[in-house]
Amino acid sequence: MQPPKKTWPWLLIIPLLLSISLVDSSMYHQNIQRDAKTGEQLYDSNGRPKYHFRPMNTMILHQHGDAKWSLPSFNNLIPAVLFGFKSALADILWVKADGYFHSGYYERIMPVCHLITWLDPKFLEVYIIGAWHMAYNFLDRRYIPAGVEFLEKGIHNNPEEAELRFEQAHTLFDKQIDFDRAAQRHREANAMGIQPPGKRHELAHALEAAGRIDEAIAAWEKFIEEEQAAGNWQMAHVSQHNRDLTIWRQVARAEQAKNPIPVEFTYNWQIPKKRVLRIEGTSNLPELTKINVQVRDKNYDQLIKEHPQILWQVANLTLFWDNMTLKDGRWSTWFKSGKLITDRVDLGSEPAKYPLRSEEYEVILTINPRVQPIPVQDVTGWHGEGITGPLVKTIDGVRMIREVFTIRRDQLLKETPAGQAQ
Repeated sequence: MQPPKKTWPWLLIIPLLLSISLVDSSMYHQNIQRDAKTGEQLYDSNGRPKYHFRPMNTMILHQHGDAKWSLPSFNNLIPAVLFGFKSALADILWVKADGYFHSGYYERIMPVCHLITWLDPKFLEVYIIGAWHMAYNFLDRRYIPAGVEFLEKGIHNNPEEAELRFEQAHTLFDKQIDFDRAAQRHREANAMGIQPPGKRHELAHALEAAGRIDEAIAAWEKFIEEEQAAGNWQMAHVSQHNRDLTIWRQVARAEQAKNPIPVEFTYNWQIPKKRVLRIEGTSNLPELTKINVQVRDKNYDQLIKEHPQILWQVANLTLFWDNMTLKDGRWSTWFKSGKLITDRVDLGSEPAKYPLRSEEYEVILTINPRVQPIPVQDVTGWHGEGITGPLVKTIDGVRMIREVFTIRRDQLLKETPAGQAQ
């Protein structure tokens, strides 16, 4: 996906900056530490202002260590854009974005990050930390594609920077579960000389996660050669150990696949109260097997294509995504401790995160061998070659368990009774 072209005329930036300043002119003053009795501003031993949280770019805030200099009101910085101080303004906005994060104003971070990179396309930290906020800190999976795309924008603007490719690869691997794309970006970052060796090793892990085992082994072989040539014997030993483990697993799992397990998997569901979905079930798969549970709008993928704007998606789409763990042959989305019942699928805990605007929702239960812990993969195999039975489906070349059922909004809102066993 190509990042948006920089087509904004200069004059459009002025009302945007005015809007930010009107909404948030007091952010800086709220961050200053003051004496509880007198209300006077506090300074450290070097004469620098004290803050409730540390701004990311302290150089801007403290240009003169021997003077009690503090950042002026954001309103006073608007003329900077008119005089060409784009980089300085980008720095100031980055401090503002950090303030939004520490103050919990997460919805303001994305627009500011995009504004900063428009002002200063070479500001690498904004791409990296901004995407990290979107993919991790917002705790909302709907933002993960936006984080990946933000890094894509950074790569487009900084094609020579290996670090951006590495960060995108890591996000694709860890959050978007797109192992093939992650492997491609890791390969590019490695070709550009990304260091240290631990970062280079992620290519082999991504290849293994994608089920490309021979390529993963070849990658470990290359790392061994590189690290021995550089005299880095410790990392060469790590690479050799990982290569040997991968080869051993390849042989052992091929042997296991000769006698695949007929998979048993049952579940039942109910809606005990408004916006709460409880699902529980059984399986004969190994202990610690992950059962992924998703609740999302019906035709979710189509809605994403029709409405690519992230702000529309966040305002209108519902996406719950979490993994449950099999223990003693049972799994559940809720647990009880004494009189306390904790529901994992509680769509009422954050109504803004789960707006429930559609009439119908699909609940997807998945056991994907590619994302299982190693002891479980030793039974299922990388591709699901160790499991069999009528419940096993082949999806994108992987044999897995995938069950889907539909619930209605009126059921989730407890307007009609709901519950079913499978």
